[in-house]
Amino acid sequence: MDNNEAYSILKNAGEERCEIIFNRISGIQVRVIPLKTMEPNFSDTEVHFFGDYRGTPLAFETVDYNEQGIDMVRDAIRWYAEYREYPEMEIKNIEFNL
Repeated sequence: MDNNEAYSILKNAGEERCEIIFNRISGIQVRVIPLKTMEPNFSDTEVHFFGDYRGTPLAFETVDYNEQGIDMVRDAIRWYAEYREYPEMEIKNIEFNL
């Protein structure tokens, strides 16, 4: 199974501007938060990364993270960047200057 079959994008019913990256194999989920239109309410128990999608700052937050591994989180975000046809998106674990 390649990455395109393993991952999908879900809509978050409670936050319609957010998307969820979902890996069907590992079960890992990562919220995609557009920082220009939403104020994130980060949880201390989740993992956070940041990226910039063509001038739009994004935050990525795991959902119900249970130590699946940071590499799996990064892989999910990298897949999202490729899915959005922006594979060169820089991913950081600190917030960009916004």
